[in-house]
Amino acid sequence: MNNSYMGSGISFYQHTLGARFHFLGQGLHTGARASVTVCPAEENTGYLFTRRDVHLANADIHARWYNVGGARLSTSVANHEGVRVSGIEHLLAALQGCGVDNAHIKIDGPEVPVLDGSCLIFVDFIKQAGLRRQTAPRRALLVEHSLAVGDGKRSAALYPAVVPSMRMALDVPSRAAGIQCFSLSLTPQSFRKDLAAARNFALLERLQRERDEGMQQGASLRNTLVLAHDRVMNKEGPRFGNECVRHACVDAIGDLALAGAMVIGQYDGQNACHALNNRLLREMMVKRNLVRNVSLEEADSWWRERYTAEEGRRAVNV
Repeated sequence: MNNSYMGSGISFYQHTLGARFHFLGQGLHTGARASVTVCPAEENTGYLFTRRDVHLANADIHARWYNVGGARLSTSVANHEGVRVSGIEHLLAALQGCGVDNAHIKIDGPEVPVLDGSCLIFVDFIKQAGLRRQTAPRRALLVEHSLAVGDGKRSAALYPAVVPSMRMALDVPSRAAGIQCFSLSLTPQSFRKDLAAARNFALLERLQRERDEGMQQGASLRNTLVLAHDRVMNKEGPRFGNECVRHACVDAIGDLALAGAMVIGQYDGQNACHALNNRLLREMMVKRNLVRNVSLEEADSWWRERYTAEEGRRAVNV
């Protein structure tokens, strides 16, 4: 019997980390230093943050779409006590992209450290920790009908698709980047190979303004691809010719991880941002007729039945 979704290697069962891992560093926007330990977690936990520096009865924050408390330049989640963690999207993208369903993230500061601005260090930590298969079935949100949100210049959409996939287009107002497009089918292998190394990026002309507004306090050439009007400021240059749009894919994966289950469908973003991704999730959850909440194995059966029915119709028409 095949134990992976549509033969993709994506297991039908939930996974957690084989061991904990630890890192520390500076937040991209607050500039605050924090120490983080990412631990294995029980089945059906999802991604749970605990603020170790907050002395309240409830310092736990579940990383779910309904707890998003800010999504301007990064995504933050908060609990009913007002305890908040920001800059969560890169770590969640790495966990989701590497096939980790359940993790307990203990942090002693307000923001997840940005490290080198990509997911690469997180992915290396996850590889070293290993994965442990659990007995509970992996949950899936099977997209049955299309859904789109946007404002004309920006849009984010989900369409029915057999395997989780992504298509992103980005118009960066710098001649050093310009219009970039990227698409891929999402597997742990493709995430590591094609997305994990793509760094956060910023426009030089906006960077000082955002700093004056209290953002980007920890941004530097060590963790951000900085774009001037016609050149890249980083001496080493971009890691990919289209690094910006690849990083936008990373951000979208981290934002969609807040769904609480694997999204089986195609995500399509046009200049999409964190706020728009969260709006897409909220619309999807409110309009429940658009998606089917099933186990991943049930999603596999659902698509295989449709393939069989389609083959039958073709045989009749021959």
